[in-house]
Amino acid sequence: MAKKDPKDKKDAKKKSAAKDIQMKVLEKLKKAIKKAKKAAAAAEEAAKDVSKVLEKAHVAAKDAKVQSAKVQAKNKEIKKQLKAKLKYSEKQARKAAAKAKARRNAARLKVEARKTANNVKKAEKKQKVQAIKAMQKKAFADAAADRARKNKGKKALDKLAGKKSKAKLSSKKQQKLKKKGGKKKR
Repeated sequence: MAKKDPKDKKDAKKKSAAKDIQMKVLEKLKKAIKKAKKAAAAAEEAAKDVSKVLEKAHVAAKDAKVQSAKVQAKNKEIKKQLKAKLKYSEKQARKAAAKAKARRNAARLKVEARKTANNVKKAEKKQKVQAIKAMQKKAFADAAADRARKNKGKKALDKLAGKKSKAKLSSKKQQKLKKKGGKKKR
């Protein structure tokens, strides 16, 4: 028995798929036609209903002519009331807008005041720190001057007062030596 060529298989699949699609399209068309028929019947009934309504409307229009004078008088009164209400609501809206603006401005000013207060605090803190540093500097300078006066004629000291102690310096030197100790010569 001869084997089917893969191309033939693919073509057969494509054809069957195309047929399936055509069948689905036909079913959809049938359904659409049924729906259209139903819609046409409904439209006919609606047209009949509309004609009845139009007849009733014609009769009502005749009655409306009689009532229109009364309605117009009522409308004038309603318009007056609406105008007055509109004026009042506009006034209220303006008041509300002014209040909202004032609230926004107050909030903005509050934020600005807070920022200013923070800046003032920072500036005061900075001034205090600078004053303390200046006092320390002066104290160290005075101590150094006193020591210099005392040690006139004696051997000058290596380090001034206020600098790091010799123990700390020696530990720093040790750290430097440790860092350098990592490199070995061959």
